[in-house]
Amino acid sequence: MKDYKLIPYRAYVQDLMSQFESINFEHTPRDGNQLVDALATLSSMFAIKEGCEILVIKIRRHDISSLLYTGGKGRWPSLVF
Repeated sequence: MKDYKLIPYRAYVQDLMSQFESINFEHTPRDGNQLVDALATLSSMFAIKEGCEILVIKIRRHDISSLLYTGGKGRWPSLVF
């Protein structure tokens, strides 16, 4: 393993993997995921001492289709998705 700091995470993931019948992993490069890249940059700016409590940042993403009323003349409006 290239980064020795990742060894405990690897062991944890391997333990979790044993609890599933099937599992797939997909690598998304940083330039393919701007949010992850921004969070990684932010996390590198902080030094946290052992035993120190930190606040958890929760980010929710909701994908909702937008609707546009086009002013149709019939009983039901014409909608564009």
